[in-house]
Amino acid sequence: MKCFSNQYSVVIVANYLPDCQYSMLSHSLLVKFLLDKADIPSIIIRPRNCVGKLSRYFPKFEKLFGYIDKFLLFPLELLFVRFTSGRFGVFHIIDHSNSLYSFVLSGHPHVLTCNDLLAIKSARGCFPDNPVKFSGKLLQKIIVLGLNHCKNILCISNKTLVDLSFVLNKPTSSFDVTLLPLTYPFEPLSKSDCIRILSQQKLVAQLLPESGFILHVGGQIWYKNRLGLCQIYKRYVERLAGMSCQPLVLAGKSPSGDLQKFVQANRHLDIRFIANPSNEELNALYSLATVLFFPSIEEGFGWPILEAMSCGCPVITNSKPPMTEVGGDAAVYVDITSVDAAANTLHDVIQWSDHFRASQIAKCLLNAKRFDSDIYFEQLLSAYTRASNQSHLTE
Repeated sequence: MKCFSNQYSVVIVANYLPDCQYSMLSHSLLVKFLLDKADIPSIIIRPRNCVGKLSRYFPKFEKLFGYIDKFLLFPLELLFVRFTSGRFGVFHIIDHSNSLYSFVLSGHPHVLTCNDLLAIKSARGCFPDNPVKFSGKLLQKIIVLGLNHCKNILCISNKTLVDLSFVLNKPTSSFDVTLLPLTYPFEPLSKSDCIRILSQQKLVAQLLPESGFILHVGGQIWYKNRLGLCQIYKRYVERLAGMSCQPLVLAGKSPSGDLQKFVQANRHLDIRFIANPSNEELNALYSLATVLFFPSIEEGFGWPILEAMSCGCPVITNSKPPMTEVGGDAAVYVDITSVDAAANTLHDVIQWSDHFRASQIAKCLLNAKRFDSDIYFEQLLSAYTRASNQSHLTE
């Protein structure tokens, strides 16, 4: 069996920048960093924002213009790169939503990372609260065709592995699991360092009450369940019946829709928002928070759980995979459908003694070490080697 070495080059196929998929951007940069560190030649390519620039004049057609850039123009560029990358070039498609590119790379060694099957399952009606239009269902069917065509798929969690096996009707042994490491060096920070980092935030003084604060990190997308968390927080406040309560800080997208209506209708609740914090600011927030409450309904992985634990921040999260997979024995698990039980658990965690809290923080830091970049990189090299060997056998 061939060993992956410097005779190979890796072409990292990243996502279209106007889609603002920052986790995918971070993942592509992580792979590039690890390859550079090992002196393995690599480049990052992605669909160019060409036709998409017209959306500033015709905003109604923004999605259509993006599809032209991603699925009509970029495959032509990908073909060119394929035939100029050399005999041993391996392509790594960072996001399964670009599985269509697998057809362009047919017969050439390539690997694809599958992050989650939430959009595909939504298109199949698995999540009634997240209806999908006809065009979305058609796109997901095309993505499934690409996934079926790709022979080397890496799943970022065992939950994704099980979902992929179900969607493609293939045994789980057909795919590999590569648990992702951190893409930023999150670590515990001192209070003074946190204050310095957050000094540009208008809420910095309010974020440092003696009582601490409850943190959530995530966007506005349905499965992040921010509205559900606010309802749990409301029950927690009601339980204390006028006593001092820790504020709830939501870091991520600004509120909209039902969440915005909830906040406006419950102005007595101390709910605060920090829009789009940087990784450095997130590191400070994790280090200061009493607890991260991560009540996602579904996930492909659950980055904030790992990030928080790496900073020594205890975590409360949903008692289902992949949250249980990432949190291990260090997280506190709740049934997020039971508002009363979740609110009681939140109250209990906030009331932990200093000694018990210190022991839980130690468990969090130990659990975070499971997600090692060296292990992940070895798994990547193994996948690249396997893809290359398969390609050579068909020649």
